Amino acid sequence: MDKRKLSQEQLQEVYAFCKRKDIQYLELRMELVDHIASRIESLWEDQPELSFKDAFHKVYKSFGIFGLSEVAEEHNKLVLKRFYREAWQELLNWFRVPQIFATLSGLFGLYFLLDSFPKLAVLIFYGILATIFAVFIYAYVERRRMRKALDGDLSITMGSLYQWGWLIYFFYFIPFQNLGILNTDSYSDLLQWIEDYRFVALFYCLLTFILCLSSIKLVRKGRNQIEALKQKQSFYKVV
Repeated sequence: MDKRKLSQEQLQEVYAFCKRKDIQYLELRMELVDHIASRIESLWEDQPELSFKDAFHKVYKSFGIFGLSEVAEEHNKLVLKRFYREAWQELLNWFRVPQIFATLSGLFGLYFLLDSFPKLAVLIFYGILATIFAVFIYAYVERRRMRKALDGDLSITMGSLYQWGWLIYFFYFIPFQNLGILNTDSYSDLLQWIEDYRFVALFYCLLTFILCLSSIKLVRKGRNQIEALKQKQSFYKVV
């Protein structure tokens, strides 16, 4: 006797159910559909007389009182864990050979340039700020385009763009936290007149710039995934 498998229509029904249960990311939703389908088919091996609806109901009940919400929460944790691992690796890449030479050259070059021309601090401050705004606008526009291409769905990479935004914000504004302690009232003061702190402020400026470059890289990665995701997504669309 052949092993009983779910039809495309039944898989579409499971997919639609997962979407209604707010499984946010497309890849995770499809993984969950595969997981549920596998459990239904295993159940059919022992109880082949069960209808699809009864088998699906049994599998769904096995998730416990919180249903798919608990599974979705675990999936979101995995997404965040994957994101922070990638973010950490991306930062570490700039402190490995050969990128570290560019990192150190940029850091010390700016430090000695500011030592000779302190007024350039204002240009550095506004230059980094303009870069952040440009990257945010670029990521926002591209994210909207990608979401439209996926009929409103989000990929994991697209969702990670928000996390990158928070990291950029965090690193850029760390030096501001010491303005009161250092008795100064502007970011450029930190770079111009407080020599002991200038190196620290520049280091965070550089980290912010690196994260901006990484965000652009992340957007391009998401854009490259769109066609493959659309093809997989089309299997679950009810025509």
